[in-house]
Amino acid sequence: RLSLGVDLFHNSSSYQSTQYTETRTGAALRLERAVTEYIRAGVNYSIQNIDINVNKNASAELRSQDGGALRSAVQGTVTLDTRDSVFLTTRGNRTELSAELAGGPFGGDVSAYKLTGKSTFYFPFFNQQVLQLVSGAGVVQAFGATADTGGLVIEPKTLQVSRVDNVPIYDRYFLGGPNNLRGFRFQDVSPKDINNDSVGGNTYADATAEYSIPVVERIRLAAFYDIGNVWKNSYGFNFWAVRSDAGMGVRLNLPIGPLRLDYGYPLMTQPGDSKTGKIQFSVGYQF
Repeated sequence: RLSLGVDLFHNSSSYQSTQYTETRTGAALRLERAVTEYIRAGVNYSIQNIDINVNKNASAELRSQDGGALRSAVQGTVTLDTRDSVFLTTRGNRTELSAELAGGPFGGDVSAYKLTGKSTFYFPFFNQQVLQLVSGAGVVQAFGATADTGGLVIEPKTLQVSRVDNVPIYDRYFLGGPNNLRGFRFQDVSPKDINNDSVGGNTYADATAEYSIPVVERIRLAAFYDIGNVWKNSYGFNFWAVRSDAGMGVRLNLPIGPLRLDYGYPLMTQPGDSKTGKIQFSVGYQF
């Protein structure tokens, strides 16, 4: 009923963007307790040094994110989980609400808060067919000294003036890829800079409907529809400006773990989006 965990980590990644790499080094302390049979509550403290290395040919807006910062944050999470199985779920609900505060009384170079929620419902039908409905939303907003770090930059090639988001790029939201909006490239659903590169936003919302049917043992076919978007401003929900896609996929429940292969085709797009379908591959279940 009570769990305690410690994480020590160092990782460097370049898959978020072709224009920058991200390196994180830090530690985290996690404490979680079962409140009831179906509800768990947890708190997490993390401190990490985050370094962003931006390519020289990137836009001035992206280059403004170059450099390192110390991020110290506390996150609280409440999870309701009534699923009948954590592997092949056929009925139940999993809802998670979290609030995170970085900076302020916890120190560090970044002051921002995040509010995030996600809920998944499963409905069984005849012959082990399952309808899965997923929805999520989140907001991040800078405060204190971080709220004054945005400002204006001038793009050297066009002399166009761009306003920089005051939330650091590693705290912004992106959508697209194997877990949401599968008809779009990974993290491509986002506000864009002058070069049409994703720069992230401060608000997001998305939803998925997926219907899966068994074919043979360990193999299922799925049809899905995804909708959502990322908006630049905090609390800037605008459901008239969204993206959506539809597609089909295969679910393999193998002894080594679950595999998902999807093909999604974009239906509703925004200027600068690719209009071609995407093949997405991932390991694990979508919650």
